[in-house]
Amino acid sequence: MKKQKPKTLDQVIGQTTNSLVDFLMMDVAIDKKQTPYLTESKVHHDLFELLAATDIRNRITHAIRLIRTDLKGHLGQEELAQVNQEFSRAAEIIISMLQEKHPVEESIEKLSAMPDHLQGILKISEQSFHYFYQCGERLFNTTHFKDARDVFFLLTLLNPYKYNVWIASGLAEKRFGDNNKALEAFAMAALLDLSSVFSHLYSAECYRDLHDNTNAVISLETALSVVTEHPQPDDQKIREHIHSLINKYKG
Repeated sequence: MKKQKPKTLDQVIGQTTNSLVDFLMMDVAIDKKQTPYLTESKVHHDLFELLAATDIRNRITHAIRLIRTDLKGHLGQEELAQVNQEFSRAAEIIISMLQEKHPVEESIEKLSAMPDHLQGILKISEQSFHYFYQCGERLFNTTHFKDARDVFFLLTLLNPYKYNVWIASGLAEKRFGDNNKALEAFAMAALLDLSSVFSHLYSAECYRDLHDNTNAVISLETALSVVTEHPQPDDQKIREHIHSLINKYKG
């Protein structure tokens, strides 16, 4: 038997990209009435609903291509091999899930036992996730805001419980010029870390750019409440800064 050549990183990531997009988009092609288990978990249901739009699929595909290029330029052979292995495993998991056919009751039980985010379901390590985040950082720091926003958007889909990813996503959206999308990201960040003032300060900037000084002031007043409830070493400087912004926006 002829020995098969090992797949290259491009081939593995290409297969994973197609499988991941198909997995995330499968709600478009499946009749929910016949498969109610897909909507049993609100987390998964909301995710599937979000991914129904074509531009979302394009952003996911674009982000994975960006990450692929970045990995090849910034990781050593050992690190690339590890990511390659994880991509292969993720592709196998996705394909298996797409092909499985179980009774509704069994599917509900299986879904409820899964992690509540795709990073866990696909067994993507924290190290690899960090590599992906670094890719977004590099794009942001080189003013490629459109690309950075897509990478961070993908990361919020993989794991929506990371505060720093939502902040990064919001900043990328804001620098790209989409203040409304940025506000959504900062709102998620605020929910994940009640002790941080940054999500409220950044939200105030977005409202200011949208010429909505009323909500800008509300965001700043919320930031003041956060500082009071969660004292920080530089409280006085932060308070002074927030008060100066409130006076500016009210004026």
